[in-house]
Amino acid sequence: MNRNTRKPQSTFVDCLNFQAREMIGFLELGMKDDALKIAEKILSSESLGKNEFIAALETILHFEHTENCHAHKDFIAAGFLKLSKTDQKDACATVFQFYYHIDEVETAANYIPRHYVDSGVLRASMFALLELGQFKQAKRILRIARRQLKEAYDDEERSTLLGMFAEHDSFVKHGGFTFNMNRRTNFEE
Repeated sequence: MNRNTRKPQSTFVDCLNFQAREMIGFLELGMKDDALKIAEKILSSESLGKNEFIAALETILHFEHTENCHAHKDFIAAGFLKLSKTDQKDACATVFQFYYHIDEVETAANYIPRHYVDSGVLRASMFALLELGQFKQAKRILRIARRQLKEAYDDEERSTLLGMFAEHDSFVKHGGFTFNMNRRTNFEE
């Protein structure tokens, strides 16, 4: 083997099985029905890996409006249970996003990731906890935001993290949201 030849780095798509790569292809082409059928097949399959699970769930989140996501809830719950405990921990953020997206805040709170994923998930986690009246846990989320603020690498992330403090204070001081705050976060940004 030539010393200068390097093995190419694998990407997320390289780690997926054929079915999942096909689903992503349909997703990129905007072929909603085909992509959603494959997502359901992936979630129903006996052997399911974390990457395939997350790709299927993100496909559903990408194409479906809140009212249509309910149709996929059973597939997602069953698929999540097929994952190993380690893979379940890694997939928590995506499952949280799904349940939060369909306004099942109590269920979503069960999937709040234990580690920092991104500022959008952190913000949505705080809103979910505030809505449920879990103020101490929401404060814990703010402590994570404060730590991440020191390491924030772009203006959008810093803005989201800083905004969380004002939103939290407004909610706590006024017993709820006093201005028209869009608590929903676009997770694709």
